[in-house]
Amino acid sequence: MFEAFASSVLLVVAATSPTFVRFGIVTDLHYADAPTKGTRFYRDSIAKLRDAVSTFTNQNVDFIIELGDFKDKDEHDSVNTTIGFLADIETELTDFKGARFHVLGNHDVDILTQSQVREHISDYNQSKTKDFYSFNFPFEKNGPEEDIKGCLVKDVTEQYVWIVHNDSTRNWISTANAKCFQKALQVSDVSIYPKRYHGIGHYNLNSTQSFLACEELGCKIAPSPPMPGVRFIVLNGDFNEKAEAWYDIDDNSEKFNWAHPWIPSVQLEWLAEELEMASTQKQKVIIFVHYRLDGGPGMNSTAWIDTCTLDNALVVRNLLENSGVTLGTFSGHDHVPVPHYTLHNGILYWTHSAMVEGPYSSSNSYSVVEIREDCSINIQGYGNASSIVHPGPEGCTLRSALNSSYA
Repeated sequence: MFEAFASSVLLVVAATSPTFVRFGIVTDLHYADAPTKGTRFYRDSIAKLRDAVSTFTNQNVDFIIELGDFKDKDEHDSVNTTIGFLADIETELTDFKGARFHVLGNHDVDILTQSQVREHISDYNQSKTKDFYSFNFPFEKNGPEEDIKGCLVKDVTEQYVWIVHNDSTRNWISTANAKCFQKALQVSDVSIYPKRYHGIGHYNLNSTQSFLACEELGCKIAPSPPMPGVRFIVLNGDFNEKAEAWYDIDDNSEKFNWAHPWIPSVQLEWLAEELEMASTQKQKVIIFVHYRLDGGPGMNSTAWIDTCTLDNALVVRNLLENSGVTLGTFSGHDHVPVPHYTLHNGILYWTHSAMVEGPYSSSNSYSVVEIREDCSINIQGYGNASSIVHPGPEGCTLRSALNSSYA
């Protein structure tokens, strides 16, 4: 049995700041009930993930993120069998009872479509139809009962009525009557309150919820705007340069090529909006994406790193670095990354080693990451995963978010 151990710290800074959020990372499990090929021990990923989940549970992490290539396939290219592999490894991940998130990788769609993959995985508070998404920490409370409690507000245009909850998130009153408008407080800028999304990805209350919300007494003072926290953004690079979503890439080699991942313009526009909202709400940002972001144009990288990097990584980096809010990015895909991190314009670009590499008896790879109140990043790697303590920007603090009403 593999005995978990933390690898040595590579960059040391003062580590006295309290932890703001703690999460676990796994990537490139490539789970399949298939024979070992070279250094890839497909079957062993089940036992390795069990050890990781046990560590994450004992460390009381706030969530787990899986960075892609969650499963692999059998030698017969059977769709049903491959879906079975995906279901099996997802079941192991759900032994962690907290929030769980996934990123799509190239092997996830080797013989499956993206929608088939999403149908058999579950992301906390996210729709199964989302190709890319974001979430805030501290997590917003959610649920039908909570969504009709709060303060009725309207902006200066008085076109819409919202309900702002005690955690400072908001839902749209889709069927507000005249009485509801009269009760609503006027606020100068409703947009500073983040939207609270339902499980299906909508923030509007239905007619029944709207009626119940409008029957509330309202309030005299609107809840304070949210205190700064961390916005986690999950990108999906499983597209070609024509913005066509990858599927069955083993049979569409001319159309889809694992070495040429791409973030489409629609997703880039969404990313720019997410970064702008984070800046407005004084949040800091962490990016999750399967492919490296630190190769290609503008970087002094090797040919292999370039191959493992998004083809339009330069565009993504420019957005992140110009935003002024991005602390770091976390990627997989490069199974034995050398180097495993780079620093560029103040941002940490981290690449995590693959769990599938090596036998369970002597090998594993997973990490516990802490974002501290001073915005520093502490990565504790287990097995083959590396460790680092990276300082945050000077003067950066997340402390006030811990004292907010939705902490």
